[in-house]
Amino acid sequence: MLLAAYREVKNSDIHTAELDEHLEQCSSCREVLARYSLVGEHIRTLPPLEPAPDMHAKLMRALASEHAQFIQHSASAPPPPAFLKPYLREHASSSQKVDAFTAFSSADTGPLPIIRTTRKKRHSHFRQFAVAGLVAVFCMALLMGGITSLLLLAHGNVPGGEGAITINHPADVASTTYTSSTLYQHVVSAVANRTSIYYTAYNDDTNAAWMLVQLDRTTMLSTPLLSKPSSGPLIVLGSKNGWLVWLQYEVIKTTKHSNLSRYTLHSPSYNWSLHALSLVSQSASGDTETSNPPITLASGTFDQEAVPNWVHSPVQGIWFTQDALIVAMLDKNGISHLMSYPLGMQSSVTTTTFATASPEHVFTSPTSNDDGTETYWADEWRGDDGNLHSNIWAQEVLPIPPERGPRHIETTTITYPFLQDGLSFRPIVVDNMLFWLSSTVRTSTTTNTTSTATPNSTPLTTPTPNTNGNSIPTTAWNDTSLDNNVRSSLLMLPLDESLPTSAVQINTNGFAYALQAGTNFVLWQTDNGYGMYDVASRGYITVASDADSARFLVVNGDTAVWLPGSPTDVTPTGVGPQTTLMAFNWPRK
Repeated sequence: MLLAAYREVKNSDIHTAELDEHLEQCSSCREVLARYSLVGEHIRTLPPLEPAPDMHAKLMRALASEHAQFIQHSASAPPPPAFLKPYLREHASSSQKVDAFTAFSSADTGPLPIIRTTRKKRHSHFRQFAVAGLVAVFCMALLMGGITSLLLLAHGNVPGGEGAITINHPADVASTTYTSSTLYQHVVSAVANRTSIYYTAYNDDTNAAWMLVQLDRTTMLSTPLLSKPSSGPLIVLGSKNGWLVWLQYEVIKTTKHSNLSRYTLHSPSYNWSLHALSLVSQSASGDTETSNPPITLASGTFDQEAVPNWVHSPVQGIWFTQDALIVAMLDKNGISHLMSYPLGMQSSVTTTTFATASPEHVFTSPTSNDDGTETYWADEWRGDDGNLHSNIWAQEVLPIPPERGPRHIETTTITYPFLQDGLSFRPIVVDNMLFWLSSTVRTSTTTNTTSTATPNSTPLTTPTPNTNGNSIPTTAWNDTSLDNNVRSSLLMLPLDESLPTSAVQINTNGFAYALQAGTNFVLWQTDNGYGMYDVASRGYITVASDADSARFLVVNGDTAVWLPGSPTDVTPTGVGPQTTLMAFNWPRK
């Protein structure tokens, strides 16, 4: 053994004087050493071995398979490392054990995460001495005041297990009424934050003028935000990160179609544009603040006859990310797209197309997680049965682990159908929890609810939008969404786990519809008013009853704002036109 390692030993700090002296006297050992040296020289002259190109992928797939088996047999497995997640998804898609209703994929779209059901723990049999020990501990607990703990247990005050939904006692929101003098008293849409309410309204002039207005929630003063009124309707869509976004309708045109079997002789169409306004004032010379000019994100022509007859707006939803705006919109040919627009004061706007829908399909309800690496949206269409159907799609940005060389971050984007049952609507992400309306789950009802079960599909009606006499809708897109009347069950699924548990139903009484999201809560309509769920505290919130008759209610960030259902058109003597809105904050402070 020493002779085999003589070359390495000789070059090290190990003392080899005795071995050297022996080699000078022993010809047999010198012959063996020469053979070893010759073999070593031949080995060192060989070319270096390169690993197979697919070795890294095979190794990762093997690790993914082992990790998946470990998760299946472990009650509390730690989350997998980031470099293994893409291969776990690939393993899930190729496994024969994956439930087709909880995980599905295709070669074109990529895999879905596994939705795993919670395993029940097996209880082992206690040995006799263990039972005796437990009895002794129980007796000591009684002697030291353990009766209190037993009383708490009897009343059910035991924390839920992992993944359980804890239902706290309902809390009430505190709504406030805001009445302000304004030249534009007929409010059509509004959003709010903790300091202001932003609303669009028109006046009583012969040629009704429209304005985007800011109502200060402290002073009750209304201030126009545009340099001049608009001749067409304005619909405010949302506000976040210091930006306000609205939709503006412009000149009405009349188009003629030769195919009278599908189109009417004269079909309405109009120009539209999507605008954003930075609410952060800029400092000019002399330390004076100046307002920012609006920027135009997109514009086009909306032809009512080029789109399905149940679509009345070119925009079907927006979502704010950290530095961009995701928009579900229709082009002039009636094709639906999911677009991303950066929000900034740059002179030009660079757009990114997330996805394009198939003909007769419409994208709605875009949403994403906190860091924007997971985006979800609904793909809605009218089926041959005359009902409205919807799938939920997802797009994820995943890291690519480097195979060789210096470590640097690379990513890949995969797009896949997250829920493909045709009965899943309105995805919304709050605190890395995905909420959606599902018509596949039967929902509980109360004596006040006339329906007894969730229908398998949603009958499609052709809504008639509110207009100002010129065929242009004058209600917020929240109020005329395609799926506004979808009556379903509200489900929740966590997104921050590598292998999420099964979805949990949130609504407890009757059906849920018209789902909206705040920063830390979701709010929906029921047959008896509004339901509200706080995601952070896992508790239900009681919404003020005066919102039940609201003409519209819109959630934005920490605030919900609504137009009371019985506005008064009579103003006090000597007082000019006024408008009244109501709002609440959640959390309250």
